[in-house]
Amino acid sequence: MMVFVSGAAIAEILAGGPQAPDLTAAIETAKKVFTSSPAIYQAATILMDRHGLNAKMAMHGAESFVRLAGIKVLPATDRVFFDALVAREQQRRPGSNEPPDDNALLDEAMCQQFRVPMRLLTANGSVGL
Repeated sequence: MMVFVSGAAIAEILAGGPQAPDLTAAIETAKKVFTSSPAIYQAATILMDRHGLNAKMAMHGAESFVRLAGIKVLPATDRVFFDALVAREQQRRPGSNEPPDDNALLDEAMCQQFRVPMRLLTANGSVGL
């Protein structure tokens, strides 16, 4: 099974959150594991906001984890960003002031570019796409 690791999952593992053991096990048992540069950025922002790390430490932690875990970093193409924007447009609800989760939409767009089904690891566990 192929797995895409979201930024929230990376931050959860690095912070030692309650889902960290399950997420780590999913990464270790996966056949292929991917993430993206926007997901690494998201992980760093979560570490900064929730755990008070400075920018350099947060980015270093996220990048080091990805490298040491052997996770392949995929580039986010213009097509992926466009697909995420289309999904955002479709999820907009009239009268709602709460915007869609752009990070989740971008993660899903990254996963959709593969022909093989992929599991998306989030901070709350895994989602099959």
